[in-house]
Amino acid sequence: MTATFDQAMNALIAYLRLQIGAPFISDPQIQIGVDWSVLNRGFDYFLIVYPSGFTNVLYATNIWRRIWTLRLECIVRHAGKRNVIGNALAFQMALLNAISAIQPNQLHPGMELESVSSNHEPQYYYADSPQKDTGPVFMGLLTTATIRDYFM
Repeated sequence: MTATFDQAMNALIAYLRLQIGAPFISDPQIQIGVDWSVLNRGFDYFLIVYPSGFTNVLYATNIWRRIWTLRLECIVRHAGKRNVIGNALAFQMALLNAISAIQPNQLHPGMELESVSSNHEPQYYYADSPQKDTGPVFMGLLTTATIRDYFM
């Protein structure tokens, strides 16, 4: 049974809501969403999950393998905070540990985690403000996950 992209993304989000470890699971300030509107809620930790594409590959006669690519950005409030990079790396490691523990068929029948990677420089996000030199408001670390699904 093939999954739709929404099913793949929503299954991963539901799983991550349950699995991201301390201090994030006990911290009511983590927000997981599929768009940037969660940044307006005033919390310190955010996980934005959004689609990046897919590839269909002929796996065997009449059996296709679809590889979904999801981008997961761990975003940490930067303004007025200490140890921002350490907090962002700890958050990303909690995400990596949670994703690495996914078992075949756990997210959706026939769906398996294929890979997880992060080879991007940190991104800094600034407020739209008339004031100069206010510094970054958020810092983000991007992680990419690929999920494999077989269908006929």
